[in-house]
Amino acid sequence: MATTYVTIPAGGSSTIVNGDTNVYGLGNATLKAGNGNDSVNILGNGSVSVGTGTDTIRVAGNGTVAASTASTAPDQVTVAGIGKVTLGGGANQVQLGSGSVQVGNGANNVSVTGAASVALGSGANTVVIGSGTVGGASSGSSSESSGGSSSGASSGSTTGASGNNHVTVLGAGNVSLGNGNNTVLAGSGTVSVGNGNDAITVTGAGSVRAGTGNDSISIGSGTVSVGTGADRVTMSGSGSIQAGSGADSVSLGTGNNTVAATGTTSVSAAAGTNATISNGSIQITNGPSLQTDKVASGAVTILGGSGAVRFVGGTSNSTASLKGGTGNDTFVGGAGKDTMQAGSGSNLFEFFKSTQTSALGGGAGGTHVIQGFNTAAGGSLYVEGYTLAQLQSLNAIKVVGGNTVITLADKTSITLVGVTSLSANNITTTAI
Repeated sequence: MATTYVTIPAGGSSTIVNGDTNVYGLGNATLKAGNGNDSVNILGNGSVSVGTGTDTIRVAGNGTVAASTASTAPDQVTVAGIGKVTLGGGANQVQLGSGSVQVGNGANNVSVTGAASVALGSGANTVVIGSGTVGGASSGSSSESSGGSSSGASSGSTTGASGNNHVTVLGAGNVSLGNGNNTVLAGSGTVSVGNGNDAITVTGAGSVRAGTGNDSISIGSGTVSVGTGADRVTMSGSGSIQAGSGADSVSLGTGNNTVAATGTTSVSAAAGTNATISNGSIQITNGPSLQTDKVASGAVTILGGSGAVRFVGGTSNSTASLKGGTGNDTFVGGAGKDTMQAGSGSNLFEFFKSTQTSALGGGAGGTHVIQGFNTAAGGSLYVEGYTLAQLQSLNAIKVVGGNTVITLADKTSITLVGVTSLSANNITTTAI
């Protein structure tokens, strides 16, 4: 098929029937072409509508480009300025200065230097934008089947966007994808993915929500929520993590963190980390520096690791099982029910009169059971405001069924399992 050559004067327009066409727009121009393989070069601003052919379109200024959404041909579109692009289901290549892009179900490559809104189909797409939104096409969006105006892109929906997508947002972004195995890198912002095995990195502050796949998530600070898969979550700053029912692995930095789990979660943390934990089972695998893990609420199990852990009991609506590891652990009683099991290191058990007394939390009035209390190790029990002699003078210590029970005026109850006598060396007046 012979190629037709068309020149559009500045400010002019042209309509071309089906056929291969080579079009030059000398300035701002408007073009409507048919289903041939078209090559379009507009030197100014432009509005271009093409059909189902394999088209190459370049707009030097701002532009609107719409191809037939029924097309499966691979189109190449470049808009140097602000662009609005709607293409079909081919393996399209799109470059914009800024603007919006909507593509079909092919394997698309989209690059936008500045702010953008990108709507994807079900193909395996590669997207790089400066900032903005990346998501599935809105179920209500459409464009003319033979070219014409674009309906624009929408974000926040996973309609489409179900392929294995690679998305990079250099700045702040809002990314919403489907059930493919997605790779997402964002400077900051929100990321929501489906049930695939996703790899997500947010270098700054962000919010990540993932489905039931085995996901790998790294975030600077913010919130993370994962599903039932075996997920790996790394948070370098402060934030909250909602772990699912899978065997999750959580690595914390030096911030103040909240971890909630419905399954068994392994937690490793840097020195100086404070973690608040609600529900589920947490395994601490921290290094040699002290880490603080505080119970928030619900039924919680915290298992110590090789490093020093300060376990802090929760509020009156919590039931905690606190099990020391091989490090030198400290157990701080809360206002709820605590079972404290000494590990193989040097252990200290602390009980404060009120939540205001301990800077770490804890509280009075709780019911505490201590297992593995070593009476041969001096100074392992701290009861705020009391020496052994004072407790004895108040008749606060009794031996019941082979266990020592200490009952305080504020209703705090401490049971030392298997202990029938205490010496003055077992009670310290110095808290840590």
